[in-house]
Amino acid sequence: MTIRNSFKASHTLALLAGSALLIAGGCAGQRTAASGGESVTAPTATTATAVEGTRIPVDSTQPIEADAVTLAVKGLSCPQCASNIDRTLKRIDGVRFIEVDLAAGEVNLALGGKMRPSPARLSQAVAEAGFSIDSVVAR
Repeated sequence: MTIRNSFKASHTLALLAGSALLIAGGCAGQRTAASGGESVTAPTATTATAVEGTRIPVDSTQPIEADAVTLAVKGLSCPQCASNIDRTLKRIDGVRFIEVDLAAGEVNLALGGKMRPSPARLSQAVAEAGFSIDSVVAR
């Protein structure tokens, strides 16, 4: 076996081993209700109507009027986490585009249509994926 093939083989094995860990155990940073994870909300503005850069209350049931928001998500740290969040948020009416930023622990959403989600609905969906939202900020 040449050095190049040996290098390829070792990286392939490492990739397969890492994938198996993610599939078998999920993400180590993931916190669920069963593992003692709690949803914590920071103090925020009082309505879901917001201008760019305004924090929107995570527990607000009012539809978000902004065309885009950024969700700060606790425990978002691996590709499997991103996939779980993406898959869950895609099911919500009014969510048009999803971009997960693992490095920042954020999810950017473009919103549109007549049926806009509320921060509480987004928080519920993120909780279903096993995470919690720290903040919702209009963009």
